[in-house]
Amino acid sequence: MLTTAAAFAVCGSAYAADMSVKAPGAPLAPVYSWTGFYGGLQAGYASMNGSCSQTDTVGFLGGGLPCFFNPSFNSNGAIAGVRGGYDWQSGAFVVGVVGDFNLTSLKWTQVFNTAVLESGSAGYGSLKLDWLASVRGRVGWAIDPNWLVYGTGGFAWGQFDAYSNLQGTCCGNWWARTKTTKSGVVAGGGIEYKLSPHASIFAEGLWYGNFGSVDNSRFCPGTSTSQQNTCFATGTYTTSFKVNDIVTAAVGMNYRF
Repeated sequence: MLTTAAAFAVCGSAYAADMSVKAPGAPLAPVYSWTGFYGGLQAGYASMNGSCSQTDTVGFLGGGLPCFFNPSFNSNGAIAGVRGGYDWQSGAFVVGVVGDFNLTSLKWTQVFNTAVLESGSAGYGSLKLDWLASVRGRVGWAIDPNWLVYGTGGFAWGQFDAYSNLQGTCCGNWWARTKTTKSGVVAGGGIEYKLSPHASIFAEGLWYGNFGSVDNSRFCPGTSTSQQNTCFATGTYTTSFKVNDIVTAAVGMNYRF
C-alpha cells in the first residue's frame, strides 16, 4: 500500500509539473461592437468655390461692376463642430445615421477698383458661410474588429451672408445685404478606429453641393443731389453668388454610450 501511494504521489507531481509547463497562451485583443449611440467633436479644413454676377433692371453698366473684374471666387478656411448618431452592426456590416453642425470661417471678399470709370469710385462684394449642417446615412464595413471604413450621404443646410455695394458718383451709391439658409446635398466617406469600448477617433472627407445661388438685391430710387444710397437710374440691382460646391476634411473623436 505504501508503495502504491508513493507511485501515485510521483505521478501526480509529474502531471502538475507538466501542467505548469503548458501555460495558457496570450489573451486575445478585445473586440468592440459598433452598435449604439455616440456623440463627438470634429475640426478641419474647408473650401468653398463659386461665381458671382450682377444684373439690374435699367441696363446700366454700373449694375455689373461689383462682379465685373473677378466673376469667380474661392475661399479656404477652418471648420469645427459637433456630431452625433447611432450605429447598428451585424457581422462585419455596419449601418447608421449621423448628424452634425459646424461653424466655419469661410468668407470670400473682393474690392473692385472702378477708378477707370471715375476717380474715387469702387465696388465691394463678399459671401460668408456662417454655419454648415447635415443629416446623413452611413454604411460601413468592419475590415478589422476595431477598424471601420464607411461611405455616407444625405442632406445639408448652410447659412450664407452676402453683401455688395458700389460707391462713386458716376454710378450712384448703393448697398445690399442678404442672410439666408440654403439646402443642398452631401456625400463622402471616412475611416474610424475604436480606442476603447467608449472612445473612437475618425477622419472624414465630405463634398457639399446643389446650394444654388444667393441673390442679394437692392431697389434704388434713382439719382439725387445727395448721392446717398441711390443709383444712376431707378431700378433693382441684384448680385447673385452661385455656390458650386463646398469640400471639407475633418478629424475628430466620438464618445460611445
